[in-house]
Amino acid sequence: MNTIIVITATVTVLSCLLFVSVMGYIWLVARKSLSLWRKKSSRPNTVSVHTYKPNNSVIPPRGWLVLKEGCSLASKYNCPLILSVGKTVSGETRMESEIYRDGACSRFGTSGVSIITGGNPGVRETLGEVSETLVICHRFDSKEHIAIGLTPHMARIRLLWHRVHPENQNPHITFLPVSGPWKYWLWETAMLCLYAVAPPGSKLQGLLLNIVGRKG
Repeated sequence: MNTIIVITATVTVLSCLLFVSVMGYIWLVARKSLSLWRKKSSRPNTVSVHTYKPNNSVIPPRGWLVLKEGCSLASKYNCPLILSVGKTVSGETRMESEIYRDGACSRFGTSGVSIITGGNPGVRETLGEVSETLVICHRFDSKEHIAIGLTPHMARIRLLWHRVHPENQNPHITFLPVSGPWKYWLWETAMLCLYAVAPPGSKLQGLLLNIVGRKG
């Protein structure tokens, strides 16, 4: 019995240390991203927003936060705003990108902003979102691109952009973290830890997406 208690306590402590370490890494990545953003001087040719699943077709508060920033920058620099996620809401005919497009038009009056939605309904997670966004960037021959996401999400966003897009190729990517509720730091830490078990693009990740209902 004592052995079981010791093992349980050890596993618990190590798990907590791992979780805190990953959260610290996420904080460092977000801080670096913000620092680089503040030093940016070149104008972007394209802007994209990493969106979050609507609840019964309703954009969540964190989704509005990043969408507002994306609309503002696209308007400021007169460049396309890219939204790339496919069908994630059961029973909804629109893709997630189209839900956000309609929300932007309704709330922010984006008459002067060109909003480009992705063409792949099968995109359900960040890796696919990055890949679809990159395709659209190339379509516009973008040389400078701004990728916007919630601050704690930035570690996963940067990881996956670097996975599919070499830094020495166009477009050059600048990452803009947007502050949001602290509870999402816990969520994104858990998601990054989960990558060790269910890597992006794996069958296991696809199964988990189905289980949590992220499908159209």
